[in-house]
Amino acid sequence: MQDQVAKSPRAPWKTGLVLLGLWLGINLGDRLWLNLDHTVPAWDQSNHLTGSLNFVENIRHFPGWQEFWQVSTKYPPLPYILAAPFQMLFGQGNDQALLMNLLLTGVLIWAVFSLGKRLFNPTVGCYAAAITLLMPRIFLFRLHYITDYTLVVTTVASFTCLTHWYFAEKRSVQWGWAIAFGFCLGLAMLTKQSCLFFLFIPLCWAIASNFRRKKWEDLLQLVVSGITSLPIWLGWYSTNFIYIFSLFEVVNDIAPAAEGDPKLNTLAAWIYYWKDLPSAVSWMLLLPPIVGLILHLAKKLPSRKTVYGLPEKESLMWLGIYFGASYLIFSGFYNKDTRYIMPYLPIVAVFLGYGLTQWRGKWQPVRWGTISLATIFWLMQLFPVPVIAGLVPNPNYPDRQTYPHPEIIQEIIQETPNLRSNLGVIPGVAIANNHTLNYYGALRDFQVYGRNLGNTPEQLAQDKESFDWFLIKTGEDPHRNADQLALAASLGNDPDFLLQGSWPLPDQDQLKLYHRRQPLVSVNTTQGIGPITLQKIEMASEAIAGQPLPITYTWSGNREDFAQGIALLTWSNGERFWIQDHRFAFGMLRKDSANKGDRLEIIERTATLPPADLPPGRYTLEAQYLDPATGDTRPLKQPTVTVEISPATGEALTPTQLVALDWLTQLREIAPQLGEGIAGLEPLFAHVERLNQYDPVQDYLQQVEDSLAYRLTQTPANATNLPQLRDWYWAKTLAHALQEESQATIETLTQLQQLTPDDPWVNAYIAFVHLYRWEPRQAELAITPVLDELGDIPEIQAIAGVSALLQGKLPKAWSVVQTLKAQGVL
Repeated sequence: MQDQVAKSPRAPWKTGLVLLGLWLGINLGDRLWLNLDHTVPAWDQSNHLTGSLNFVENIRHFPGWQEFWQVSTKYPPLPYILAAPFQMLFGQGNDQALLMNLLLTGVLIWAVFSLGKRLFNPTVGCYAAAITLLMPRIFLFRLHYITDYTLVVTTVASFTCLTHWYFAEKRSVQWGWAIAFGFCLGLAMLTKQSCLFFLFIPLCWAIASNFRRKKWEDLLQLVVSGITSLPIWLGWYSTNFIYIFSLFEVVNDIAPAAEGDPKLNTLAAWIYYWKDLPSAVSWMLLLPPIVGLILHLAKKLPSRKTVYGLPEKESLMWLGIYFGASYLIFSGFYNKDTRYIMPYLPIVAVFLGYGLTQWRGKWQPVRWGTISLATIFWLMQLFPVPVIAGLVPNPNYPDRQTYPHPEIIQEIIQETPNLRSNLGVIPGVAIANNHTLNYYGALRDFQVYGRNLGNTPEQLAQDKESFDWFLIKTGEDPHRNADQLALAASLGNDPDFLLQGSWPLPDQDQLKLYHRRQPLVSVNTTQGIGPITLQKIEMASEAIAGQPLPITYTWSGNREDFAQGIALLTWSNGERFWIQDHRFAFGMLRKDSANKGDRLEIIERTATLPPADLPPGRYTLEAQYLDPATGDTRPLKQPTVTVEISPATGEALTPTQLVALDWLTQLREIAPQLGEGIAGLEPLFAHVERLNQYDPVQDYLQQVEDSLAYRLTQTPANATNLPQLRDWYWAKTLAHALQEESQATIETLTQLQQLTPDDPWVNAYIAFVHLYRWEPRQAELAITPVLDELGDIPEIQAIAGVSALLQGKLPKAWSVVQTLKAQGVL
């Protein structure tokens, strides 16, 4: 019996209707499920949803390309950018962001169908597209806002274009597919770097094949493809490439160690994804195609008259290259996660589509019967069906229960309507964690930020001093250690904290919100007119140099003046002085454009730090107002306040004492550790990491820049001020560097170099920043003078080696490699 496909080829318009029906049916089911589901997004989903909201804001108020690419420094932003227009049109939220899947699913259907059609025929393409959409791993991740579904679509689309290019017969068609491949590759790179692990070996195979056949024009087309992709991904990578290295360490070292993934020298590591394949695809979609292929090879089915677009062996080998290479590469990674390898599943679907079409003649109903059963299973997995619902393995039914997260955020906003609030989130479960609470705060115009707590007792002691809001959860929490749980338990009996509210969860546990009775900043609306005034200062009359001095400032003024300006606070005895500059409310004041004329009272509770080398005596406060936009200053009305400073005792600051200071003072205090070289960097950045938790938008960095930019132009260099100026330059350098302002970093370091010409670490940092800017010649000029003094430090040798390598000075680069080998680094 002849194959029905051979007898009556389906008209293209009928195939189009089939694919359109697939798209409509799948999206209808997805949207219905999302409409019914009320659960809160978990860790990754919330993190990515917040990323998409950040891009919504930046698209509305486009700041320029450099700042635009810096919105997401760790994750390539295509999924966020795709979701932004849908949220701008239909409102912000998880369901609105997932409207982008209407587009992505359409592209995936085209890519898989087109791949199956080119390698085999349209029938295989249609079945492959249906199998892809009905795979449990695909349809479950399609319902959650994560980057992996976008990666599947862009990677498979890239492979489809590469396939069409590789097997194209006409020159003009081949050029078109080469351009399309470059475009899709650029989108894939802008989604996730791991797309290269799927495409690298097929691309190398294509290059080697064309090189062997001396098809130089084909190789030129691939070069053009790469050039085509550059404008799409180069901007983000050139801006954020330095973060990729730290992310690689987290993903491939820290994460697998925490998750208990199998070691690479065990069989479990290499069969991990093989054992997972039935769960990812389902036995329902695996067995019929495989059995059909076996029966075909055994010639137990009617003879086949179907004509394929390419020889079967060639098509199967091409699919095998993609599948086999992907499997081996990802099995060779220490970190295992079933979603990481998802982009190979549509290629498995093409093979299964090919196997399913082997059922011919009277057995042909096996084809649509398999798809029908898979469709029923898809519906049963997503929607509870009476009577048989309990028989469905691992269902993913919509969660119809309600959760209190919006009410918690509303309570914080209602209590502190004029401030940007920072919430320390102690729970670490799927429905209550820092990412989830941060996302719900972002939905309220970023009025509330959720942040994670430290892991060690020392970090937790700092956190307890630095967060004004805490959220805890009763009941079990396996993701939190004993010290974190002890902190949560202690808040109920701590006189410094007040229980603000309590909300039940569906599992009968509770979420409890605590607020500091005397928070870091309090803001009240008052009456009156006039400029900003420092109304009152509360502090002790005596203090010890080198030790924090608790202090409370009470300000009165207009909201707009507070939002624009910086308080320049100078404690001086006429010869020596120290500063406590900061933006009013430490930058936490909300810029409410609807209430610019409000008069506010701001109370800041903090501590100042008289330097340890400060001579004893009486010091008086002088307050000025700085407008960073213009550089203009003016004195502020204030009471006369003095403090008697006693000599330092020689005691070093503890970390908990340090966090009692305002954020700008902390940065100025720790920044001089840059001058200690490599040894000073680890503790420095460990403290910066905590600071970034306490100021969730890192506005303190810009405040340091603005304050010190003014101070360094007003303070003359002399023997008395030299140490202070040096420390200020280090602080300004660190503030620029942490904001990725490379040119400003170099300029500040150059000024520091003129102040301290004998400090080799200044040159070393200048060289490193030049490398960051892809300026190897300037890096070499900066690093060469310090090689004699710092040449035994591997990092310094590495800067010299990379500088030489990027200039094509291979012998010099090789010499550095040999030096590093001799030092035992390589």
